[in-house]
Amino acid sequence: MQGLDGSSHTRFIAPHPRLQPYLSVYYFTAIDSPDDQPVSDWMNPEWASVRFRYSGDTKGGFVGQPLVDIPPMHFVGPTSLAGPFSAMHARIASIGFLPVGWSMFIDQSADEWADRLGDASQVKTPISFEAMMQAASTRSSLEDMAAAFDEILLDALENRPLIDPATEQRVRLAHAALMDPEIGSVVDLAERLKISIAQLQRFSLRVFG
Repeated sequence: MQGLDGSSHTRFIAPHPRLQPYLSVYYFTAIDSPDDQPVSDWMNPEWASVRFRYSGDTKGGFVGQPLVDIPPMHFVGPTSLAGPFSAMHARIASIGFLPVGWSMFIDQSADEWADRLGDASQVKTPISFEAMMQAASTRSSLEDMAAAFDEILLDALENRPLIDPATEQRVRLAHAALMDPEIGSVVDLAERLKISIAQLQRFSLRVFG
């Protein structure tokens, strides 16, 4: 694959501007194994992502669990646990979803995928992950791959009912509040969002997992 070299290297490409409210970034990772030994590392907790391994082998899981073979096209829900992984001569294209992106594109409550890694075909979504996997496997450059991802996601966005503006605003406010050092408790967060603690619990499970 053009554009990646070295034993471990990641390149980031921004999505199309219309997609940036919903996605964090496209990231393309190359992991080589100079001694034909697996390269091991940890994934930090993060929001949901879909990943397309179009070359090599990878194993992964969550802390305290054994490593298992990862499907070439796999989805990772919002995580609160670090995830160990190992890879051999792997090339992986990944897309990160922000919480408002979950609300836009994923037709499941986020808690159904919290701290879970599985085959991306199990995700209820209008996005054609299969077409993305095909693009990852056949495009000749990272720029071409990102352009194909843009096209597939923009098509899904065009044919998708928009999120209710009030709901979208609440997701954005909650996301910002989670990073605000002034918010130190569940009560603080509920007051910031002007909802009850019971409503906050249901909202958090659905959007944040």
